[in-house]
Amino acid sequence: MPKNPILNFSHFKDQNIEANFYSNRFVDHLLKNGDTIKSPHSHDFYVCVLFTKGTGTHQIDFNFYEIKPGSVFFLTPGQMHNWSFKEAVDGYIFFHSHSFYEEHYSQKSLANFPFYLSYFSQENIIIILRKYL
Repeated sequence: MPKNPILNFSHFKDQNIEANFYSNRFVDHLLKNGDTIKSPHSHDFYVCVLFTKGTGTHQIDFNFYEIKPGSVFFLTPGQMHNWSFKEAVDGYIFFHSHSFYEEHYSQKSLANFPFYLSYFSQENIIIILRKYL
């Protein structure tokens, strides 16, 4: 694979991706795609990751963000990123194309969501995770 590749849905074609949408537990995503995503890369789709376990660093467009439980990252197409984990991580990941979003949510544009506009907001949001019995 070339240095700093741009990944698209075809890189994940053997994983039952529905019409430009993918979701998985993050640990399972790493197991299936670890070789593909271990070096810096970008995507031609939107990505959201919620970490529920573990720590590390997420580098996005030459900025470093702490990974910890409750970290949520939003990436837009073309953003270069890379992971570095200090301990085992888990959580959830989903990604989708622009057309997938517009097919299902035609009333609101993705431009209405500031967390996907990296030049207006941070790529990292921390939420408080509570354990429920």
